[in-house]
Amino acid sequence: MKIKYPLACAALLVSLLSCPIAAKDTTPIAEEIHNRVAYGTPTIDGYLDSEYLQSEKIDYKYIPVYLGKYADSKEEIKKHYEWDTGIEAYSYLLWDNENIYVYISVKDSSSGIVDFDKAESDPEDPETFTYQDGIYFSLFFNDVIYPTFAERGGRFFGLTNNMYDDSISGLAKLKGFPYNREEITGLNNDCFAIVNSNNEYTAEFKIPLTAKGSEYLKIGSRMRQMTSVRNYIDTLNYQVNSMSMKTEPGFSDGVWYAEVTYGTEFDIKTLSVIARYMGLVGTSKGDVNGDSYTDSRDLVRLMKNIAENIVTEPTSDVNLDGEVDVRDLVALMKKISLG
Repeated sequence: MKIKYPLACAALLVSLLSCPIAAKDTTPIAEEIHNRVAYGTPTIDGYLDSEYLQSEKIDYKYIPVYLGKYADSKEEIKKHYEWDTGIEAYSYLLWDNENIYVYISVKDSSSGIVDFDKAESDPEDPETFTYQDGIYFSLFFNDVIYPTFAERGGRFFGLTNNMYDDSISGLAKLKGFPYNREEITGLNNDCFAIVNSNNEYTAEFKIPLTAKGSEYLKIGSRMRQMTSVRNYIDTLNYQVNSMSMKTEPGFSDGVWYAEVTYGTEFDIKTLSVIARYMGLVGTSKGDVNGDSYTDSRDLVRLMKNIAENIVTEPTSDVNLDGEVDVRDLVALMKKISLG
């Protein structure tokens, strides 16, 4: 399953989807989507905690992006490769004062590890091109793209580039990417959990924040995120492309599923990226004062917060609109009246 694009296309997609540090996104925007992300702290175990359900479910508008050496037509590709593996993915996100939490589920009828015997060299960019299907998650801080998580069979590459300036990015540094490839598996495994099942896998992970990152995360803030899915088909001729058009064994061929659209099919000149933003909101439980009850005392606390312009407490954003105001008072009174 592959359409072989020219090398220029591959280079463009690398810049769009794996995005080096400090590279600003100048891609034309096809659509802006804003998803509500609630305040909460889940357990990192690979299963969907109830706290996530306060956030909106994010269904990704994925289309396949094929990589390779030649610009073959769709009809020609069908003769050689399986055409569609039916990638589907959705996620939920949460946030608190220390981390961003992500739960993502990917349905992939061809999910699995590719044939290692077909490769004689490491991929050129191990953070992006790795030996198993998986996801790649990035965040935008101050218009700069930071890759934060890449999952391949229990491999965690999150926040591993030592060039990160955590005082600017807001992302805490974890263990750096090891020179010894055998040490990759399980790297920073206290930050993620993977669950595999038939034709589906889920990944749950947390992205630790610095004090600067916590400042970014406040009610009403808008943070952009990008998620792509990597897929490799075992019948492919794995190879590493080079600018001289020579190839050597490797794993850079395959397909990415990404939130990109084309004005004309397979015309990279009209390619544009969907801008997906996380709108950070509070909690809908109504327990404003944190005593595990929702009653008139929470009304008093909320009125005090509004009067003193304390608008960043997640528990005060009762109606999950990213603001703390009289509308939250109305929502809280309704919760109390309903018991």
